[in-house]
Amino acid sequence: MDDSTVPLPKQLQKLAQETKQIKEQAVASEDYRTALACIREHCRILELIARLGGELDEKTQTNNLDVTLDSGTGKRIAEMYLARLRNQEAK
Repeated sequence: MDDSTVPLPKQLQKLAQETKQIKEQAVASEDYRTALACIREHCRILELIARLGGELDEKTQTNNLDVTLDSGTGKRIAEMYLARLRNQEAK
């Protein structure tokens, strides 16, 4: 059967199974770089399946934290930040 006639979710499921099989073979042959690459691709495929199925919340979430500092604490934080920035620039 031509892949163009197979529904996309089924194609993705097949790819997920193939990456899992390749990962198992890679682990058996102690090819851990390939095994990790398969795990990464498997995760990407599962994420795509979840997105297509509407299982992931794609809304952007912003968390705000309001903090009030006294002037002495603010000054110490700023000085520490600038000292670290100068150290990084010196490297």
